[in-house]
Amino acid sequence: MFKKIIAVFNSIFCLRISLTKLCGIVVFAVPASSIGGLEWYESSPSGMPESPTDGLAVEGWTLSIEYADDTETQTLYLNGVEQSSRVLMRKNGKLINSEEFDAQGNLLNKSVYVYDVDGSPRAIYFSEDTKSIPHVISDMVLTTDYENRRHLEGFEDSWRITSMDSNGRRSTLRIIDSDEIVGETKWIRDSAGNLLEELIIRDTKEHRIQYDSKARMTKEEILDNGAPVLLRNYFWEGDNLVRVEERGNGAVEIKDSVWLGDRIIEETTTINGVISVELVWKNPNEKVETLYRNGKPFVRVHWEDGRKIKEEFIGDHGVIREREEDL
Repeated sequence: MFKKIIAVFNSIFCLRISLTKLCGIVVFAVPASSIGGLEWYESSPSGMPESPTDGLAVEGWTLSIEYADDTETQTLYLNGVEQSSRVLMRKNGKLINSEEFDAQGNLLNKSVYVYDVDGSPRAIYFSEDTKSIPHVISDMVLTTDYENRRHLEGFEDSWRITSMDSNGRRSTLRIIDSDEIVGETKWIRDSAGNLLEELIIRDTKEHRIQYDSKARMTKEEILDNGAPVLLRNYFWEGDNLVRVEERGNGAVEIKDSVWLGDRIIEETTTINGVISVELVWKNPNEKVETLYRNGKPFVRVHWEDGRKIKEEFIGDHGVIREREEDL
């Protein structure tokens, strides 16, 4: 349906709004004119206007935008047939309500936008249909000197609460379900704000991710009840990831990559020192994938534009059978 563009705002004086007006974020739309009118555009399937056109197109996607005082109606057509519509309502220039309908006029979803007494956007109440419970999205200031914020998203007793540092960077995320914390994520940074480590906790599992000074992932570690389950190391040459080593379940899996300029031309995977898969790219759209069993090739697959075009079954003395067609 129509694409939404979401931005987060920071402001103060949240307590000056009513309890139903939580601090939040807002979805922007094309500003409506106070003068009535109708405009036509070629459109993408998502309803994003592209180039202006003279009217409804017989073929392809078309979007009409009709203005009437503080109401804007956007209608999406395919091959001249209405697919959906959205009605945007404004007050004093601010978007306060958005409703989306299918071609039969049934309400698909509704968003209500809330502002504080200073006119700053504060929250969105989003409902999938007329019967669903509104989903709240908000951005709450914790202190009046702009030093901390919290971003809240959820409904009833299920919430995602993200705390941010003084520069608006994420520091912690807590996931609450039925009033219980069921997950937590922490972002650990240096004094300059560079991300050093990410810690993801879900039930008994911990997932630690470490980064270097260029924000490249260098190490992952998964623990369950404090015991190591998986260890993965990343090795870089400049901006190119050339090697991944993974240890877990009693096996050591290594993936080596060979680069030519900005693209991979060869990739080899070994398990406990024995080759299992080899990929070779003839060009960005063509590759050959060879599968190994006990260190010996047994299937070779040729790919073109993401499609299998040939399979070769390999024995000790070469190809023993092949299929050559659009697989």
